[in-house]
Amino acid sequence: MTSVFLGLLWLGPTAAMANEPTFWKNWFYRHHRRQLVVDRAVPQPEEGRTVLLIPGTTIGTEFFDPMVARLRADGYRTVVYSPEDLFTESLVQGAENIGIEVERILAETGEDQLLVVAECDGGVASRYYAQVLGGHDRIAHLVTFVAAHNGTRLAGLAAAFSPFEALQDIRPKSDFMTELNSAEFPVDFQMTSIYSCRDKLMKPYETSVVPGATNIEFCDHKVGHFDGFWDPVVYETIRAALEQPQDLSAI
Repeated sequence: MTSVFLGLLWLGPTAAMANEPTFWKNWFYRHHRRQLVVDRAVPQPEEGRTVLLIPGTTIGTEFFDPMVARLRADGYRTVVYSPEDLFTESLVQGAENIGIEVERILAETGEDQLLVVAECDGGVASRYYAQVLGGHDRIAHLVTFVAAHNGTRLAGLAAAFSPFEALQDIRPKSDFMTELNSAEFPVDFQMTSIYSCRDKLMKPYETSVVPGATNIEFCDHKVGHFDGFWDPVVYETIRAALEQPQDLSAI
């Protein structure tokens, strides 16, 4: 998403490079690989509720390695998913792809619902799947972090440098955003949106607030746009949401 814009300003790549999602995937990994180191591999539990983890635009699945290790240590089964286009196509298509993956996992595990944790545009697309495409009954709880649920002003600048449709969708008041935020929030749909007032890519940072959801703001604890992947305090907040969806007062 707007992480692409940050990279464009920092690196100034050629147009051909900017058009390639895997270029950005590799670029962001190189610049954050030290934070993604996991002390030990944790095996997949044979039993336990399944958590589907979804990264944002051009962010590789390896960014979830620290969270995967923690979730598995806490007894959850994990699946990390990103579509082939890395959420650079329209987020409507991204939401449809998420729905296909959800059905695949449910058929494989025999569960009725999944827990979903999704970052940035992956979170917005997951919410669209749940709220517009009717997927809410397949999700026990959706937790998003640093997701621009009402768009971010930086997306318009990023779109000027990139052909990625997702950047058009994530602009405030885009057709996509209008449809998403006009849709009724499903009754009994459990959703938590986690965001930070220190996030330099979410403009304004309150864009992550979703009426009907539990909205959790980090200001006293320093959390940047990518820190949620590895920050232990953010992880504990996510885990509490997954385990106690009705009461986060103890966080």
